[in-house]
Amino acid sequence: MEQSILEQWAKLYHFTREISALEPWERLSEGDALVYAQKGTGKELVFSILGHECPFCGIACYPSWAAYSKARLRFGSENFRQEPRFMLQDALIGIWGARKDVSKDNYEIIKALGLRGHGDGSWLYFEKYAEGFYPATLSEAEVEELADAMGNLHMMMRAIYENRLPDYKPGMMLLRWYDEKTKLYMTHPFPMQKLAKPSYPIIHVEENDYFRSTADLPKAAYTLSLDWSYLPFTTKDSGQEFFPKLLLGIDQEGMILCSDLLAPNKNQVSMVFNAMDQLFRSAGKPKAIRVCDRELETILSEFCQKLGIRLSYTKALPSLNRVRKMFIDHMAE
Repeated sequence: MEQSILEQWAKLYHFTREISALEPWERLSEGDALVYAQKGTGKELVFSILGHECPFCGIACYPSWAAYSKARLRFGSENFRQEPRFMLQDALIGIWGARKDVSKDNYEIIKALGLRGHGDGSWLYFEKYAEGFYPATLSEAEVEELADAMGNLHMMMRAIYENRLPDYKPGMMLLRWYDEKTKLYMTHPFPMQKLAKPSYPIIHVEENDYFRSTADLPKAAYTLSLDWSYLPFTTKDSGQEFFPKLLLGIDQEGMILCSDLLAPNKNQVSMVFNAMDQLFRSAGKPKAIRVCDRELETILSEFCQKLGIRLSYTKALPSLNRVRKMFIDHMAE
């Protein structure tokens, strides 16, 4: 490992261990947003202290408010899909875990720095989380960015613990930025910003000859309940480990009509349309489709409209959840 990158790793470990010494999880939780606006770019990184909703202590750094919001909304909802929710976020995360949890690459970094842990919960390591993929070791650019951000988080935490922010209370948003006029870093509390609900673009459907042949298919009497979810285990494709996404559809009797596995590194929209096309050509077009996922609803919106299929959103599909549980239990055997 080059000396320059090793120095960045050392810097990252130094600041993170300094923050750890303050025991921030005793005072803060995942819902407390600590925002650092990068000097020069203004890019906002959102920190979250892990230790209340997670079975371990850690510090998560999200690349945007949208990424932080998505994680908070996911963790705050019932996990009826049995998804590996912690793995389904976009963040750089420092974790205090057990030796068995440390990957070979991370262990080599820890060893090169002359560090080690002393029992479960004392091994500090860093991983990159990207939705749908198994955690990976940080790249050189990510180490450099996180080291700078962690240094600024350390200053924010000191301001809290040294009582230099009398107006700050847990539950507020704390923002740190560099003021170009004064040439000083500023740290100030603000009312908590509303979480950003995800929005999805409408998928426009081209009415070519193949689509028109689908439109001419007979309409059957069944109603399709459709949902997708990440499975709680991984698979590999081209050397990349990921959590496959199960697109599952059943009729009103609970019979499975489609069960397709989607990879996060593929065009999932096209795979949804392909799955629907195969189903319609074998069983006919359904009279209605029910979904409980807003992204899936948006993907199918224009598609169903042009095919004359009634599309509706519901908060839950209990029958599909039961079938999915049996499906997952069977695959885990």
